[in-house]
Amino acid sequence: MLPPNNSSYNSFCFYTYLLDKFKNKKHLEIKEIVIEKNNHIYKPPNNDSFIYEIVSGAVKLGSYSEQGEEYVYDVLQKGDFFGNLR
Repeated sequence: MLPPNNSSYNSFCFYTYLLDKFKNKKHLEIKEIVIEKNNHIYKPPNNDSFIYEIVSGAVKLGSYSEQGEEYVYDVLQKGDFFGNLR
């Protein structure tokens, strides 16, 4: 059995889609940002309403333990989304 053809999925760019779909909406801000390695995108308890797509590199998702120590619970790669998906 052949694996499914995911060429549409693999070539999909969420950033480009949003720019095209919402280009005339004034309340929606779409921009590309570059975060240097080992810097935070946001820290808890920050509760922003942003969605991020990883264009290149990787992002560690984590939090803080009750003792204040950082821990990582997932690592996301190129093409993955994270943030406030509501």
